[in-house]
Parts: sequence; structure tokens; C-alpha cells
Amino acid sequence: MTIETKEVGETIYVEFPFSLKDAFKECFPSAKWDSGRKKWTVTTRVRKRLESWIEAARETAQAAADAEELALNSEEIEKLNARLNAIKSDIEKSKTEIVSLEEKKARIIEMKVLIESVTKEKAEIITQLNEAKKDAEQAQTDMYEAASEIADIDLCERLASSMRRLMKASKTSANRSEFDSDQSAMRAELKKLHAAGITSAEMSGMISANYNRSDRDAKYFSYDFTFEAYEEA
Repeated sequence: MTIETKEVGETIYVEFPFSLKDAFKECFPSAKWDSGRKKWTVTTRVRKRLESWIEAARETAQAAADAEELALNSEEIEKLNARLNAIKSDIEKSKTEIVSLEEKKARIIEMKVLIESVTKEKAEIITQLNEAKKDAEQAQTDMYEAASEIADIDLCERLASSMRRLMKASKTSANRSEFDSDQSAMRAELKKLHAAGITSAEMSGMISANYNRSDRDAKYFSYDFTFEAYEEA
């Protein structure tokens, strides 16, 4: 703000920077403040002195105005800097989030590829397992048929049922004698199989079962016969 004057009748309205107030009041002690117009007033009788004061105070007034403008500019610059820093901070946060999202995306893609690979491998293993089960079942069927041609499997099943019943029955000498007879017959059938290179884990367990240890050996009579290749030690 510079020094502005306006003459109205015998009154001169004076406007100047606030920093010149004390100097103005010192030079014009009779000056009055017009609260309506927010300006100082003096009479036209002091016009010459006012002009001299304005001339002397002009540089000071200009400096004050420049300082006020500079202060406003500095405040605006600080606000802009604060806003700029906030924008930069938001940008850095966004960059960090982008990097994090890209890393997550890369991990997801990697996991999808891995899942597809594992799923494919699982499917292949299941296929192989099913084929292996099918082959094992066929091999067991073939082995059972081969065993049936060598030994009397129906007889062995009846012997197993009888021995299972006798192990659960009362421990009498008659039952023991019958059990031993069944066991001997089972041993004879297993011997035929061994001679042909075939064995049965269930039959081997039955011929080694102890009549008096049903608590331990009854398990041998709880399964169907299975057969496999046999090599004599």
C-alpha cells in the first residue's frame, strides 16, 4: 500500500500503511480517525505540511508496502510448499503401494503357475495310481487264479473259518486237536504254493498262530487271502 490522499471540502482523508501511524500522529497530533471510511483526516490548513510529510514518508511507505506484499508472498509460498510436499508424499505413498501391488500380483501369478503345475502333477499321479491299483488288482486276480490251480483255496477258506471259530471257543482238548488238524491241512496247502513260487501272508500267519493266544493271533483270521510271488530263503 502507498500513501493515498483525498480532499473533500476542508478535510483531507489520508490512507497509509499501518507502520507509519506513529510517525503520522507525531507530525499531526490533531489528526482524527474516521472509522466509517477507515482513514485518517486532517484539515486543508496543514496541506503543505502533509505534502512534505508524504514526500519524506513515501520511501518508508513503499518499503512497508513491499514488506507487506513480501510477507503475503512468503505465506503463500509456504502454503504452496506445504501443498507440494503433501502431493509429493502422496505420490511416494502411491508408488510404494504400486510396488507392493505389483509384488503381490507377481506372487499371485507365480502361485497360480505353481498351482497349475501341482494340479497337473496330482492328476498325473492319480492317473498313475489308478493304473497301478488296476494293475495290482489284475495281478492279484491272476495270482489268485494261479494259486487256485495249485492249492485248494476253497478248502483253505473253510479251514480259516474253522480255526477262527475254534480260537474263540472253549479251550478243550478236542478243540485243540481239531485246530491243530486244520492248521496242518493249511500248512500242506501253503507248501504246495511255495513249491510253485507263490505265498500268502494270511495263510503264513494262520499256520504260525498259537491256539492259546487268541488275543494276539486272531488277527490272522480277519482278512481275505492275498497272494504274491515267493522266493525261498
